[in-house]
Amino acid sequence: MAKYVTASTESTGALDRRLRNSAEVAALRTSGLSPHHRRLVECAWRLSRREELCKLGLRRCAHTLGFKSNALTKSRHYSTSFGVLRRTRFEHQRRQALLRAPPQDDNPDHELAIGAWRYVGIGYGLPGDHLIAEMWARESIEMRRVGWQEIRSEAFE
Repeated sequence: MAKYVTASTESTGALDRRLRNSAEVAALRTSGLSPHHRRLVECAWRLSRREELCKLGLRRCAHTLGFKSNALTKSRHYSTSFGVLRRTRFEHQRRQALLRAPPQDDNPDHELAIGAWRYVGIGYGLPGDHLIAEMWARESIEMRRVGWQEIRSEAFE
């Protein structure tokens, strides 16, 4: 079951919380959940009724296909850690940047400075800048509102 839960971080339908009763399980037939995932949830729910399996907590974890561990973490003892993944990704990106634009200096190690951070201040630089920021914020809110209206109107067509 874990391979289905961990295969992707995108939504498989709508199971973002525990199922409370059989009526919620039955309602999955009309939800956006794929038939395959729905059958896995229903299977975990059915198996939770078996006396020899009741200690597994399958009913409590049916929404995660019976997998009761946190699916989005990595164990150092089992797999790898996110820190190792981040370092590996950084090194890969660094190598790719070196291939695209090799250094022009005589550095034998080909060290590449990706960027540097420095403090430049806080707040707005000019007296009228806050007015421009507020205008952009209002426009952004209005664009989101119009976008949601369009989505809702398309859903009911």
